[in-house]
Amino acid sequence: PTYKRRGYGTQLLQHLRVLYPPGTTYHGLCRQANVPAIQFYLKIGASIIDSKLLAEKYHYDSKIYTGLQFKDGQLKSVVFSQKRVLRSNTSF
Repeated sequence: PTYKRRGYGTQLLQHLRVLYPPGTTYHGLCRQANVPAIQFYLKIGASIIDSKLLAEKYHYDSKIYTGLQFKDGQLKSVVFSQKRVLRSNTSF
């Protein structure tokens, strides 16, 4: 699809840094079938976590989704070194 590999994952993480203080830990879910996205998140420093509780909390099927944890201080700087500046009113 046309929305893949367009930098939306990077923009989302940049936006979270605008909203929350440094050192914040984020959790997310990604479809297991979306291997390129999971590879991207792992490449920048995210880790896979037990997705069962996270998925069920938000009414997703843990058999279809992979849980990810993003720790702001551990994410690779490549994501945040881009020259894009997001305004806090950017919507996703």
